[in-house]
Amino acid sequence: MSLMKFQEGEIEAMSILAARIERAICPQNLMNISAKQLYDHVLSVRDEGENTPWETAVRNLLTTKLTSTADNYCNEFLQHYLDTNSAAEKMPNPSAGSLSGDNKISFEVSAGLAGYLFVLGTDGIKWLDIWRQKKVYDTSNKYVSLDIMMSTLRQVAKGREGAAGQAQVATAPIGNRGNGDRASSVDPEALCSLCKHKIRNKHCFRQHPELRKQLKKNKGKAKASLGDMDEDTGPEEDRDRDYFALSAVARASSMKNKNRLLYDAGASHHFMRNKSDFVNLKKLFKPFGFDQAVRNSKLMYQGICLLQVGNLTLDLKNALYSPESSCNIISAV
Repeated sequence: MSLMKFQEGEIEAMSILAARIERAICPQNLMNISAKQLYDHVLSVRDEGENTPWETAVRNLLTTKLTSTADNYCNEFLQHYLDTNSAAEKMPNPSAGSLSGDNKISFEVSAGLAGYLFVLGTDGIKWLDIWRQKKVYDTSNKYVSLDIMMSTLRQVAKGREGAAGQAQVATAPIGNRGNGDRASSVDPEALCSLCKHKIRNKHCFRQHPELRKQLKKNKGKAKASLGDMDEDTGPEEDRDRDYFALSAVARASSMKNKNRLLYDAGASHHFMRNKSDFVNLKKLFKPFGFDQAVRNSKLMYQGICLLQVGNLTLDLKNALYSPESSCNIISAV
């Protein structure tokens, strides 16, 4: 029985070490050595390298944030955590007799503080709100161990990271930005959070000023070119942009397209039949009566709809959800 427990402990220890060891220092005969031999190997490799000063190690630990994949964040945080405590052991002790007993200064980062810093490194990432509320505390409302935190974080992030192993879009808390170059770390299909318009990144004028030059001067009430507009948006720009968008729909509606659009200058509202096009839907306090060609309908939901017309994305506010309509109706009002 004791031999079986020893073997189980050996396997568990080996699994923990093998999961954390960097590939660069991993021995080729990993399957033929014991957990103790692997541990000694890691210590010898660390001793061969240059020791990180305590101040540098602490600074690295405090600035570690989740900006890439969950695996990269866990590995980087753990490395800085180990470097900090390793450097703390080499810090000079106060002169003899000055401090004693419980009053001695400790430069090591405690497990509880490490857990706090690990959670702090994910601050601002909305899709981890539930993880921070439910997965990082035990029944005594204290932080769970760092191992459990890393394990649950990897599980939560597993479904959000792309096939290439990158989570820059998913983990960017502001403006859908990643940690790298702006052009490579922004998902063009994600909703832009840099401005108040509910459009996708690839259509945002702030992110892509060159898109303004592609629009011609509008005939009629909107005569100003979009290329001359300032970065700050206002009510006048909103109306001009809506007019350009509706004009594009008018041209597109004269041709065959899969969206089956109808540009109606007399319609009081936008009527959209596809629920998937809505960013949000709110139930109306009073049903909206809609007289269609076949029969009367009472529409119950209204919200913001993003409608794709060719390369143009329309932001339709207060659009009504009308699943029984034969086509989408765009109002010019």
